[in-house]
Amino acid sequence: MPQLELQRPLVIFDIESTGTDPMRDRIIDLAVIRLEPDRSRSAREFRFNPGQPIPPAATAIHGITDEDVRNAPRFEERASEVDWWFRDADLAGFNIVRFDVPILGAEFKRANHPFSLRHRRLVDA
Repeated sequence: MPQLELQRPLVIFDIESTGTDPMRDRIIDLAVIRLEPDRSRSAREFRFNPGQPIPPAATAIHGITDEDVRNAPRFEERASEVDWWFRDADLAGFNIVRFDVPILGAEFKRANHPFSLRHRRLVDA
């Protein structure tokens, strides 16, 4: 099987949130796998307190409750660390164009932290 030849890092990520509206809802879980051109990889999972109740309908989908994130930091407290994982990388995941990228961008904007898609390739499975 051919190996994936990367010219730049590729970040594969998935987001769980309080709902599906990027302008109103908040990220509560972010899983990231970062693949480097030298074939090394690293992974990280972040949990965030959304600062609002997690609706029962959202908990029914991902299983994350208000209690699970009660003592977690807010996204804006970790925005710089999250950005480090995404730096200079192309992005991949499932449904990222319609949901994950918009809600991630909205969280960075609310945190007053710059985040751009310029010069990035998006691979939406």
